Amino acid sequence: MLDLIGGSAGAIIALLCLYRAGGNSRLLETAVCHGDLLLSHATRADEGWSWKTIRAVRNCTGLSHGTAGIAWALLELWQIARRDRFRAAALEAFRYERTCFDPHRQAWPDFREEPTEYPTLWCHGAVGIGFTRLRAWQILKDDQCLAEARVSLARTINPALAPANHSLCHGKLGNADFLIHASQVLGEETWLAPAGQVAEEAMNLFEHRRLPWPCGLPNANETPDLMLGLAGIAYFYLRLSDPLRIPAVLLPQP
Repeated sequence: MLDLIGGSAGAIIALLCLYRAGGNSRLLETAVCHGDLLLSHATRADEGWSWKTIRAVRNCTGLSHGTAGIAWALLELWQIARRDRFRAAALEAFRYERTCFDPHRQAWPDFREEPTEYPTLWCHGAVGIGFTRLRAWQILKDDQCLAEARVSLARTINPALAPANHSLCHGKLGNADFLIHASQVLGEETWLAPAGQVAEEAMNLFEHRRLPWPCGLPNANETPDLMLGLAGIAYFYLRLSDPLRIPAVLLPQP
């Protein structure tokens, strides 16, 4: 397992969080081992580096199972461990996603099935990729990463591309959380307005009418968990109420 959701990339993020909290060198050493495992399993091609994480038409782009999530983990690892091989691998992963980018759609493909779709979600597509590019810009001050984040933001505020449910993983509130995060990272409060509008509309549609919240599991009504259900919806409203005190859980800072 290699990806952010259930593999070495996600383990790196958790290990770095614990290392920063406690300073145990074995945690950092283990994170480095996971980083080297990722490098050893990379598909190294002319268009950049990618990873076979799940069954798909091609190696996936995106945050949850794709190249963006692995690149983010490697970049965080480089920032702490200062092993240049991790920075180089992260940049190669970003290069892979750039070769996949469709300039006409201004979007990244989801290679999980055919025909290829171009979603605007946290788990797959522009929102998750935008999160990683904002973080890469914070670390590297790379203008190309910032430009890609702005492409993601433009798709996120397009109502025609809004998902049907309100979960964090692949719903409207996960997308809105990206807008909150962008307002903090870029110092641009204009992104808060569309996030607030999504929150108000959802309150009027569901909470005030005492209707079930559309969660992320198809045909399952409300579910209690974080990424797909009510806990994540509650988290989003707490975060919107006080973004400075409530951190971005979708892209935790190690």
